[in-house]
Amino acid sequence: MKGVPEDIECGVFTLPELGYPKQTRFFELDDKADLTMKLQDFTTLVNSLVLCIFMPDGAGMTLTDILNCFNAITGFHWSLPQLMKVGERGFLLQRLINIRDGKGAEYDKMPKRMFEPAEQGFRKGKVPPADALITKYYKLREWDERGNPTSQKRAELEI
Repeated sequence: MKGVPEDIECGVFTLPELGYPKQTRFFELDDKADLTMKLQDFTTLVNSLVLCIFMPDGAGMTLTDILNCFNAITGFHWSLPQLMKVGERGFLLQRLINIRDGKGAEYDKMPKRMFEPAEQGFRKGKVPPADALITKYYKLREWDERGNPTSQKRAELEI
């Protein structure tokens, strides 16, 4: 699982600790790259802790609850940013492995079907502005225009 931003858009759960205390809206693009990045790091963290994603995504376990459990089990006294750095680092490592294996920016594209506007419903006549969102996402991640993590970002995450 590489993120669940649609669950915040649908109101299934929120992550106030990451700046999402309420449901976001489909096709309001201001926060989509940030939301995607944070949820990818969050789900990477949850998976690395071997937690079921349904604990925070539906059962009410907060990120603060996860942090408190982590600190109680390990004896550490980590902050939320320290814990989220684990998710970011894990996601970056996965990205580097994919790049090494020949799966770079060309695999960040959505299928053509996603660019066919719906004929009815809430997305009638709409298509996602994927290129603009990917550009913004790469900048937020501190990756270059080809989707490769910069040396500064790798150094920051000690990779």
